[in-house]
Amino acid sequence: MKTSFTKFFKFSCLLAVALLTNISAQAQAGLIINSPADAAGIFTDIGTATFGPQLIDIEDVTGNLILADDNEGCLTAAGENSIMNGAEIAGNIAVIDRGACQFQEKTGNAQELGAVAVIICNNVAGDPITMGGENDTLTIPAIMLTLDFCNELKVILANEPINATIGNPFNLSQSTTAYAHSTPCSQITALQDLATTVSNRTDNNQTDIVLTCEITDPDGAVTTFTENVDVLTSRSDSTVTFDEYLPGPIGEYTVRFFNNGEAIGNYLQGLDEETLSFNITEDFFALDDGGLNPGGITVGGGGDFSMGALFFAENDIEALSATFAISEPDSILGEMLTVILYEVNDPAVALDQNNVSVIGFHEYEVTADDVADELITVDLANFSSPGDPVNMVADGIYVLMVEYIGSNFFFITASGTINYPTVASIVVAPDANGVSTWFTGGFNSGVTAILRLNVTPPVGGDCTVSVNEPELDDSQITLMPNPASETVNILLDLEEASETVQIHLFDIMGRAVQSEVHNNVQDQLFTMDVSNLPTGTYFISVITEEGRKALKLSVNH
Repeated sequence: MKTSFTKFFKFSCLLAVALLTNISAQAQAGLIINSPADAAGIFTDIGTATFGPQLIDIEDVTGNLILADDNEGCLTAAGENSIMNGAEIAGNIAVIDRGACQFQEKTGNAQELGAVAVIICNNVAGDPITMGGENDTLTIPAIMLTLDFCNELKVILANEPINATIGNPFNLSQSTTAYAHSTPCSQITALQDLATTVSNRTDNNQTDIVLTCEITDPDGAVTTFTENVDVLTSRSDSTVTFDEYLPGPIGEYTVRFFNNGEAIGNYLQGLDEETLSFNITEDFFALDDGGLNPGGITVGGGGDFSMGALFFAENDIEALSATFAISEPDSILGEMLTVILYEVNDPAVALDQNNVSVIGFHEYEVTADDVADELITVDLANFSSPGDPVNMVADGIYVLMVEYIGSNFFFITASGTINYPTVASIVVAPDANGVSTWFTGGFNSGVTAILRLNVTPPVGGDCTVSVNEPELDDSQITLMPNPASETVNILLDLEEASETVQIHLFDIMGRAVQSEVHNNVQDQLFTMDVSNLPTGTYFISVITEEGRKALKLSVNH
């Protein structure tokens, strides 16, 4: 497992644009629906604007959502403000459809009528965009929402008012955990840069801030780190790094960052935390989280287009194969893709075709048998000696790319379920002098190509499957009733008395809901109150000196 800041700062000169970062949650702004209750929630799938005040720099803006009367909010042919319901918009948030004129013109017209903010409704399906434009006179913020979400809001507005807040509701942001979302267990090293950033968006200093990093491993064991910020001055940020953490078992790790809640002056209940995850695998690297995105965001380009992912080798290992998928195979039917594993020669200079060596390759012909968004795995052959394995060496830096050279468009399947940019798009194209160059750019948050590197599993068989062997027998822990509605009884029947017993209750996201520690336990019954928990699936994890056991619990009221 690669460290986050440490490794990337060391090799920052490798990247033309620093978008190959560790797994992190980016600073977010959002729309908070305050009422009606059945629509309430926070929505971060928004597009922001390059014009006007930036959300991170202003206090939250609250008002009722008011549809602009003429919808597109442009100037008339005579140069007059076309929005007819200015009295309703004054003091509220104007909702205006995209189209007909520039974003900053719409925003300016709403500002002229006294709007406190503007929501632009996208007029095409898909993600909202960042709205460009210039207008130095704008003093109110503008955001964009998806077409589908706006349509839902308009249905509600036809029957009742909607009150909402626009702003940056997160004290915590830009949290970091591991470099890759999935890392082979043979490449594990301590995470040195578990970190989060706490922001003070108020005009007053905040004091006595306690930040917590809570890590839940695949066996349900919880490790907690805390750090203090004595004073956080007005309109400032503080990045806090926690102690090192060494992953163990194979599986998914949940990392939750949160602060001490109401002690923070601008705390919003339920929003002031970030939860990330990463995986320890037996035999593959991946930057994606495994959630395919068929029919959604496509990642690709025409002509000479390459898509690359960068990986670090902590120890010597063999690269066996690569996995990817094609979103639109019909567009390049009968053409060739080249899967190439490059080794970076010198991390101190820019990443381009002159600073890498080909060590593994595979040529793949796209046929009618290829199905859109279906995973394809191809063997990697040693470029210099095809009969030998493809060796990756300790502390090496590697780029796995799928390359297409042709006249059509190549689209690689992406995962659209995560919120951090961790893949570089490397577009091979001639520069002004006709010299082929690599552009290391990247895509914005929410899209990561499915591009995985499969390696040899560790010598001697499977990786560690538990940090505390052996597992307790089924007969040693009993949950009753299950499903539970008010309380659940946890009956332990241990072979020997355990000096310490930990009992943790986790939700489906791996977040600790309740935790207890008991001493000198052998045969004993413990009770947990679940009456206030929402109906759903939970896990009870029991950790003793004999071993551990995690059991599924259903809560049904």
